[in-house]
Amino acid sequence: MAKLDRKKFREETVKHQQYRVDQDEFENFEGNIFELYLLKFSRYVSRNRKPFFIGIGIFIILLLIFIGYGEYSRYTNATATVELEKLDKKHENPQIDLAQKIKDYEIFEAKYGRTDSNKRASKILADFYARNGEFAKAALTLEKVATKIDNPKEVKALYFFIAGNYRELAGKEGDIKQSIQNYSIASSLLKNNDETAAFRAWSLYNQGRLKISNNQKEDGLKDLKSVVELESKSNPSTLEEVKELSLYLILKSSSNTPPQEKTQ
Repeated sequence: MAKLDRKKFREETVKHQQYRVDQDEFENFEGNIFELYLLKFSRYVSRNRKPFFIGIGIFIILLLIFIGYGEYSRYTNATATVELEKLDKKHENPQIDLAQKIKDYEIFEAKYGRTDSNKRASKILADFYARNGEFAKAALTLEKVATKIDNPKEVKALYFFIAGNYRELAGKEGDIKQSIQNYSIASSLLKNNDETAAFRAWSLYNQGRLKISNNQKEDGLKDLKSVVELESKSNPSTLEEVKELSLYLILKSSSNTPPQEKTQ
């Protein structure tokens, strides 16, 4: 028998003998099944002391890290809420100019960007950017925070919708493409919700309107036709204006006459 084969044979023999010992050790045990499992567990620990306690130590460390992170997150969120209230109070002073307000909220965003309070702070900062004529920065601020919002979907959609408005106001080619994308995200988030039918209709309308004016006529007309087909059982009157505007653009586009754009 080759040397390698003899070594493998010995290892298999030892394993088999150990298995027989383990089986025979509890063969005549007369206690209940709980006592049997407890006895087997204690015997396993005594034979595998080092790896067992290393595993327990790792588990405890991971548990402490998890608990510590949760406590830190709660503390940071509470601190951010207090700091945001201080900012709101500070900015009630009419002598504080727009540049200072923007700076204050940029500092807050940099420090508390991972907290729940940053959602509201980012909305305020975006409004300040827009008032300062920095529409692309306003849009980017809302887009970044919107990606962190899971629920409610209506709030997430609202942030993307407003970001779409700001991108459109920025007016560059890349901004217009992103504006269409933002309106598209907003409309997708509002599907199958009767209460937000009007909100979805305006998202689709702006999406279609921009597509038509940017050489995507066929896709744009599909969006506008979707607006016309929308229904709201709870409040149908909220769809009247946006449907009229959609029909207007459909007719103008069909007659190849450049439409006069109307926004909401």
